[in-house]
Amino acid sequence: MVIGLKYGKDKPDDEAAKEKTYTLVREFVHRFEQRHGTILCRQLINADISTPEGLKAAKDSGLLATTCPAFVRSAVEILQELLV
Repeated sequence: MVIGLKYGKDKPDDEAAKEKTYTLVREFVHRFEQRHGTILCRQLINADISTPEGLKAAKDSGLLATTCPAFVRSAVEILQELLV
């Protein structure tokens, strides 16, 4: 969303802005995957929080509080590198 807000097109026919946004998003995904092996939440925390059981297990084990902040921090670091 941040990349789209900064570089996304504000006119329907602005294909250059669209391509720049897509390129940066691909680079963001690539860098995040290099750091963490995946961009999928269920693989990052080893729990499927899209199910009630998985969400409960993740909360009960403290996964959301202990692992997610590091992934968010990493995403912000990558964005800072890309948006300079």
